[in-house]
Amino acid sequence: MARRIRVLLMRLSTGYFGIFVITAAISAAGTLGLPDMSLSAFLPADLFGSLTGDPPEAAQYQRLLNIVPGVIPSPFVAMFGIPAILGLTLGQFVASTTSPLGPISLYSPLVTLVALFFIYLLRKRSVILGALVFTAVTTLWISLSELLVFGTQIASTFPLAFLAQLAPIIVGYIAYVLAKSSNIFRTEAKSREEERRILA
Repeated sequence: MARRIRVLLMRLSTGYFGIFVITAAISAAGTLGLPDMSLSAFLPADLFGSLTGDPPEAAQYQRLLNIVPGVIPSPFVAMFGIPAILGLTLGQFVASTTSPLGPISLYSPLVTLVALFFIYLLRKRSVILGALVFTAVTTLWISLSELLVFGTQIASTFPLAFLAQLAPIIVGYIAYVLAKSSNIFRTEAKSREEERRILA
């Protein structure tokens, strides 16, 4: 019996480690390895300037509207759990080392960790709700960082950063729904089946 339990734990650990490595790689590569994509071409700068009265500078406006592809896998935390949270957090840490905001960006992985836990905790109630909370938390941190580094008011940066964060989250959520409906991963079923087979 002890041997079977050890085999089960080893197999589960291997699967969890694989999820951790893959999500970390996707997050880091998606942020650092892909060319910058921005919503600035679709949203005129004077629109937000008229709404907030304090429009960001051109370079800041461009940066705030940059889409981060590394955020796309975030809704999959509802499917893969803690290993995905840790993997995406590590990917965020790697990406943060090249941020134009400087050392303050090294705190971003902690914010990402907390925000991803909202997706995990709300997964049984509503994954989209958890994803929206994730978007709001990370956007607030981005806006606070801009305030601390550049002195730009949160009211000016939050709407821009929220749109840039929301776009990849929507893509990720659609991918999550498609993956779940097609049962392409079947992680829970496979785990239960493997447990029964090993412990039988």
